[in-house]
Amino acid sequence: MTTILFPFPRRSIAWPTVSPLIFCLLAGMVVAARSWADYDVYWHLANGRLLIERGQFPDVDVFSWSQHGQSVVLHSLYFDTAIYLLWRMGGVPLLGALAALLYGLALLPITLLITRYRLRPLIEGGLLLLVLFAVGVVRGVRPHGVTFILCSLLVLLLDTPFSWRRGVVVGAIVGVWAHLHASFPLAFAIVGVAGAVWLVQRDWRAVGGISLAVVISLVLSLLTRYGVDLWLTPLTTARAASLAVNADWTPLRPFSPSDLAYTTLLCLLLVVGLGRSVRGWIALALVLPAIHAARLSPYAALFTVVFVVERIAERWPRLQVSSPVRSATLIPIFAVMFLMVAFIPSRAVPTIAAASLPGVRSLPSTAVDRLLACSDGGAVWNDFNWGGYLLWHGDGRYTVGIDGRGDTFYADTAFDRYFTIIRGQEGWQRAIIMTPATYVLLASDGPDLATLPGFRVVYQDSTAQLAARDGAVWRCSHEP
Repeated sequence: MTTILFPFPRRSIAWPTVSPLIFCLLAGMVVAARSWADYDVYWHLANGRLLIERGQFPDVDVFSWSQHGQSVVLHSLYFDTAIYLLWRMGGVPLLGALAALLYGLALLPITLLITRYRLRPLIEGGLLLLVLFAVGVVRGVRPHGVTFILCSLLVLLLDTPFSWRRGVVVGAIVGVWAHLHASFPLAFAIVGVAGAVWLVQRDWRAVGGISLAVVISLVLSLLTRYGVDLWLTPLTTARAASLAVNADWTPLRPFSPSDLAYTTLLCLLLVVGLGRSVRGWIALALVLPAIHAARLSPYAALFTVVFVVERIAERWPRLQVSSPVRSATLIPIFAVMFLMVAFIPSRAVPTIAAASLPGVRSLPSTAVDRLLACSDGGAVWNDFNWGGYLLWHGDGRYTVGIDGRGDTFYADTAFDRYFTIIRGQEGWQRAIIMTPATYVLLASDGPDLATLPGFRVVYQDSTAQLAARDGAVWRCSHEP
């Protein structure tokens, strides 16, 4: 007699200890540990150091010369403080371990949800790999990692029966999200879609629970020193013209390596069709925002993959297995895949001062070391991606023109000036000369600083070129 195993949401979750999925999860965690750093991690560390070492709350800018003294709404303060303390306790190895932990915890609820439908192991593994790649584009020690954990918990909890107890937990999750990252309006949107679906379905118990969640999350989001400004900043940022040229917020590119996983999930969503599941409606509601801003696609992918699994189990029960014990023949295959991923030489940043990142500009480690050794500090006009790195290593001695806080802090005029300079457009030299910048740090393939009047090139390599204003302190011999 054949046992129909759908639906499982109200039954026990099969822990994947003997499942090939565990190898997918471990592989993702190893990759995350080896690529823990990106450009933004450095200004997060600098914020944490400012608060811990100097007791200075970073709500007024002290890092830049272009926005110096301006108010800053810092959603990630608690995260920044935590990672600085971890760095001080254990340095790079501890931050690498944190990246792996964040990545693993973000995918663990999704893994558990996938396994309880008991699909064939190859299908389970393939779907989890899609999520690994969809979420992996923003792995690392970033507040995003924690928000992915919270989003995964929402995927787990937003299901019927939805009681007031779940409402309390969901409200706390969304409230914590608001204290971590400016993307928290997305969490409110997710909860709002769930409430609208249950209202249409007349599930009054669920409507009551989700209403309680909204009230709790709103109260928690306002319990900061920023008050209503915590809401105004992301809403204002969403209208910033600079988003059009920010690679993080570009539209979805369906066939690019970074977006292909989510594109595949969207195709699967079309194949399986919609049902009554609230996760399906949330996944559908997030499609257009994710297409408009690819940065949102990892969040959408978490809901999409679980809903796809639900629909596959519902429509094609023959794709399920009648026992929670996984096929042992597939375990060696996934084990080999894990070993390959874990030990492939990584081009990611392995240390706090390493010089390369995958697929993006290298960090100017040698040029910055030269700047620190040969000068006494001052204002620097810099590449956008290198601002945080300079803030961290300069330890307050140098102020930057722009950095990774970007759209949530810098005005559109700062971005206009920045792009005029790095693109070598007409007037780029005047744009630098008219600033208080004493030093200029740009990519070596950018505009030629040797042609910049009033400045001299003092260092250059294959990554960066560094120029000092005439009369500025420079104790070392010139190395153009």
